Amino acid sequence: MLLATLSNFGIGANQRDLSRALNSSTENVGAMLNLLEANDFVRRTRNGHDKRFKTLAISEKGYAALDEATEMAAKLEKKILAGIDPTELRVAEKVLAQVQLNLANIAELTS
Repeated sequence: MLLATLSNFGIGANQRDLSRALNSSTENVGAMLNLLEANDFVRRTRNGHDKRFKTLAISEKGYAALDEATEMAAKLEKKILAGIDPTELRVAEKVLAQVQLNLANIAELTS
């Protein structure tokens, strides 16, 4: 998920950007980035404009892993959704999106 989100940002993303996009703490995202960097899936470089920030980039190995994961996810999705009418699927997606919104609203009220 983190690699896919980072790929959507393109060049120039930083840890704070990813944290916001993933709705996760900078600490959690930092821990994930540490693992990805240690395994050569991402690179961190100093931001030329602001030395406090590091710019993130997906490595070739990271893109290869992302491509493989995307392909696997597409195959799995096809199997999971086999036999479901496309119209019914759209209705289910709409219902689940509303449930997600309702849960987010409840969470805001309780925090």
